[in-house]
Amino acid sequence: MKIYLFTQIFNEEKILPFFFQHYESFVDHFYVYDNLSTDRSREICKARSDVTVITFPQKNLDEFILTANRNKMWQRTKSKPDFVIVCDADEFLYSKNIIKTLKNMKDGKYTVAKPTGFGMLTKKFPEEGKLITKQIKTGIRTPMMDKCVLFSPKQIEKMNFGLGSHHCLPEGRVKVYSGDLKLLHYKGLGVDYSLERKNLYKKRVPKRILKMGISKHYFADDKQFVKAIASSIKKAKKVI
Repeated sequence: MKIYLFTQIFNEEKILPFFFQHYESFVDHFYVYDNLSTDRSREICKARSDVTVITFPQKNLDEFILTANRNKMWQRTKSKPDFVIVCDADEFLYSKNIIKTLKNMKDGKYTVAKPTGFGMLTKKFPEEGKLITKQIKTGIRTPMMDKCVLFSPKQIEKMNFGLGSHHCLPEGRVKVYSGDLKLLHYKGLGVDYSLERKNLYKKRVPKRILKMGISKHYFADDKQFVKAIASSIKKAKKVI
C-alpha cells in the first residue's frame, strides 16, 4: 500500500519534527508546498529523502488561494498511490493501529475517510524526539475538525474542499469510512506557542480577507486570547 501526503507550510520549524515523526511510519512520500518560510522549515524538509519541497510563493494568509491549492496539489503527481493525505502541519491523522485501519479501508473499498476531530491542548510545548501522541493525549472535541483529509486518488476525481477544508463535496466513487480514525489538531501547545502562532498569522491576513470576516479570530486581543487558551486547557479531557 502506498500513501502520499500533501501539505502547505509557513514557518513551521517547531511542529515539523513531530509531524514527520508521526507520519513517517505509514507515509511513503511527502510533498511540502512552502509559502516562502523565513525560518528553518525548508532546511528541515530538505534534509529528508522522502520529502519533495515545492516553492509556493504565497506570502499572505489568503484562504481562497490556499484552498484552491489544496484542491489541486494532490492531482499533480504522475503516479497514483492508494491513498493521499491533504492536511496542515499541525493536523495529525491518528488510529491506535493506523496500518490496520488503512488496510481495512482498502479492503472494504472505502474511498474517503471522515475522522473525528479534536483540538489538542497542553500547558507546555512537547519535548522534541518523542512522539507527540505519546506526550499530549488531552483535548476537546472539535466537530469543525472532522475534515476528510484522507482519500483515494484512484477513485476520487475531485474533493472540492471549502475554506480551511472544513467541508468538502467529493466527486467520483465515494464510500465514506467513519470508523476509528481521529484528526488531532495540535495547535494549542501551551500559551506561549499558541500566542506566537496567532500573531504570526495575524500579520499575514490580507485586508480583503479580513473585510469578509475570514480569519478575524487571529485579531483577538492577546490578553483575552491567553485567557481563552488557559480556560480550554483546564477543560481538556483524554482523547487518546
